[in-house]
Amino acid sequence: MKTIKGLFSSNAARFVLKLGISMALLLAIFNFIGAGKIYDELMNASPYYLVLAAAFVPIQILFKAARWSSIINIFKSKISLKASYAYTLISQSFGIITPGRVGELVKAKFLVDDTGMGYGRSIFTIIIDKAFDVIAGALIALGGLAFIWPKSHAKAFFAAAFIAYLLLMLFSLLFFSKIKKQILRLILKLLPKKYKANFDGLIMPRMLYAKSLAYSMLILIALSVQGFFVSKALYMDISFFVMLTLIPLMALSSSLPISIGGVGIREIVSISFLSSIGIPAEKSAVLSLLYTFITFGIPAIIGAILFFRRKKSTNQQKHRP
Repeated sequence: MKTIKGLFSSNAARFVLKLGISMALLLAIFNFIGAGKIYDELMNASPYYLVLAAAFVPIQILFKAARWSSIINIFKSKISLKASYAYTLISQSFGIITPGRVGELVKAKFLVDDTGMGYGRSIFTIIIDKAFDVIAGALIALGGLAFIWPKSHAKAFFAAAFIAYLLLMLFSLLFFSKIKKQILRLILKLLPKKYKANFDGLIMPRMLYAKSLAYSMLILIALSVQGFFVSKALYMDISFFVMLTLIPLMALSSSLPISIGGVGIREIVSISFLSSIGIPAEKSAVLSLLYTFITFGIPAIIGAILFFRRKKSTNQQKHRP
C-alpha cells in the first residue's frame, strides 16, 4: 500500500489536488462577486470583439512555434516550422487534460521521434523555451507597473526594479559568451554524470538568444492584443498598455504549479490588478475566463483534432498490407 507521501508525489494525486485548488478558487470568486453578475457579463459580451481576439490565435501560436524551432538549433538539430506549430498545439491540448506537465513531455517526445536527439536534450529545449516566457514577462510586467501603478511608493519600487532588470538584460547581451560558459559550467556541475552527455556540443549564439527574446516579446504582444479585444467585448475602458502589463502578470502567475493551467490564480491576479484602476470585479473575472478560453482553450481544441488525425493516419499506415 502506498504511503501518504508516495500518493501525493504521484502525477494523478497532484492533478486532483491542483484541480481541487482551481475549483475552490473559482467557487470563492463566484461567491464573492455573485454568479448572476458574472453570467450577465458573459451574456452581454460583444461577439464581434471575441471573434477578433480568436483571430489572433494562429499568430501567437506561430510565434511560440518559431521560438521553439529556433531553440532546438542549440543542439544542431532542426524541425520544420510546420511540425513545431502542430506539436505546440497538441501539447496545449495534453496540457489541459492531463496531470503534471505531460503536455510539454508530449512535445518533447515528438521532437525525439523527429530528430532522434534524446529525451534529455528535448526536455532541455522545453525548459529554455519556458525560461524565455519568464524573462520577457518579468521585463514587460515591471515596466508596465512602473508607469501605471497608482500608489507612488510602490511605483518607485517597480521603476527601480525595472531599470535594474533592464540593465541586467543588456549586460547579459553584451557579455553573453562569458555568462553562457559560466551557466553551462554550473549546469554540468549540478547534473548527474549520465545526463552530462546531453549537453555536449551545445551552442547558443548571442543572435539566437536575442532572437528568442524577440519572439517572447511578440508572443506577449499578440496575447495582449487578444486580451485587449476581450476587454473591448466587455465594454471596458482600459488602454492597450494596461493590458500589456496585465497579461504578463497573469502569465507569470499561471506558471505557479498550484492549480490547473493557472485557473483561479489568473482570475485573482486580474481582479486584484484591474480593481486598482477602478474596474469592477465581475468584469475582471469574466475578462480572465474568456481570455483563458480563447488563448488556451481554442488552441487545445485544435491540438486535439490534430492529434487524433495524426493517430488515425499512423494506424492506417500500420494496417496497410
